[in-house]
Amino acid sequence: MEGHAIVQTRKLVKEFRMGPQVIRAVDGVNLSLQKGKVTAIMGPSGCGKSTLMHLMGALERPTEGSLVVDGVEVTSLSAREEVEYRRRKVGFVFQDYHLLPGLTALENVALPMELAGAPRARQAPRAMDLLESVGLGEERHGHRPTRLSGGEQQRVAIARALANDPSLILADEPTGNLDSKTGRQIVDLLFRLAKEEGKTVVLVTHEPGLGRRADRLVQMEDGRIVEG
Repeated sequence: MEGHAIVQTRKLVKEFRMGPQVIRAVDGVNLSLQKGKVTAIMGPSGCGKSTLMHLMGALERPTEGSLVVDGVEVTSLSAREEVEYRRRKVGFVFQDYHLLPGLTALENVALPMELAGAPRARQAPRAMDLLESVGLGEERHGHRPTRLSGGEQQRVAIARALANDPSLILADEPTGNLDSKTGRQIVDLLFRLAKEEGKTVVLVTHEPGLGRRADRLVQMEDGRIVEG
């Protein structure tokens, strides 16, 4: 549904203590992200953009403020509820892929479904469909990550992120380890997921071209949103 906010933050704060010093990595952020849109978050290193993404994904707990994702008030979740939230509401795509080296491409994609308690008979067929949908042919499904190129590993990571049909996809520098051609293909795929499947995609990036292409560009400095 066009115009439906999937992510809403109000006065969101995240502080880290380093010895006697308190670092406010996210400083009173108000943000509303719409269903089916791609938002790029940009800014200098240390400006808080990855921390903000980690808060959305419940990888970090905010110090203050409100964070609602797809109707869930993330700040009020218990530790067990946070795990369920990450499994069902959020798909993560990282620069370093974070695939399990001992599992095949197919097994890496099926793992989130197994952890979420999906019927076993459904896991492999859905994993195969997801790998096909991101452009990884069946002949590669049985390969472990070390036998896949960087672009192929990132495709597996995106398929894995989609395993439990999350409403929110968080991608932290998803093209950082890829050549420019492969990076464009991965970006095209993420934009297609937003446009055709209604996923809300948040990209942390240093690439100006990607920022210009996004439906929305959010610029951060010193933990605050200064534009967008």
